[in-house]
Amino acid sequence: SKKVTPKEYQLALEKFLFLVRKQDRLLTKAFQILHRLAEDPKVEVKMVKKDIVGLLLKNMGRININLLLEVLLFLKKLSIIQVNKDAMIKGKIFEKMMKVFEIRHPYIWAINLQLFFNLSFDHGFRMEVISKPEAFYQLTSFFKLTDFRSNILRIFYNFSLEEKASPLFYNSETLFIIYELLDKFPEKIIGAELAALTLNLIAYPPNAQKLAENGRVKNLIERVLKNSDFELMKIIRTIIENCNNDKSINKIYTKYVEDHFMPILTSKQETNEYLIETINILSNR
Repeated sequence: SKKVTPKEYQLALEKFLFLVRKQDRLLTKAFQILHRLAEDPKVEVKMVKKDIVGLLLKNMGRININLLLEVLLFLKKLSIIQVNKDAMIKGKIFEKMMKVFEIRHPYIWAINLQLFFNLSFDHGFRMEVISKPEAFYQLTSFFKLTDFRSNILRIFYNFSLEEKASPLFYNSETLFIIYELLDKFPEKIIGAELAALTLNLIAYPPNAQKLAENGRVKNLIERVLKNSDFELMKIIRTIIENCNNDKSINKIYTKYVEDHFMPILTSKQETNEYLIETINILSNR
């Protein structure tokens, strides 16, 4: 066969890349049009029957940013419906999404995480992720980044509903990050989403122990007393309940009972929610 010269190879490569770029532009426009048409539920149903999900999944591996963004946005819209979620999961979307995270583009990451959140309502999807710990731990790296924290918080809440996920949270940096969020929360009362996630995680005693150790529970108690934070009081109560065999934590708890928790009951300045949680925590005596 004829040997290809470097110049011929370079020309062929440039021609191929030109065709790929042209195809990417055409696909981007086509998916944008289909995306807009899918705003009509009847049209969307017809598209789903024609396997629009499968077509989008095939294009998740493209590296053109505009095309990939349109594919992810379209999938995010479709992922609200369970039948579409099922098709995505069957089409191995989880593996494709993890590859998308390799592309260093903040907006791509943001849309991919929003899609991940929609899929995380599905038990089968959660169990698939849990079965691959390294992929799960990769999500923790996004938890460290402020821009993606709210998305990860909601994703982790859905995963915290699975008992099998508890050891994964224990073995990751999640609990350290959660402690920092609790301790440095900018408002007096910590956010309901953060509180709900924390309560789910510390229902698993090793997680409660990890969150409390090295004086962290003492710092959280100090924050509670300073801000009268009933949400954080629930967290402290759960920590104490699940660490009742830990002498150091019990010692800290006992120290605060007489001097700080008991006087709250006679205070006329505290909210009903805070008084109720104080009674609950004192019931652990």
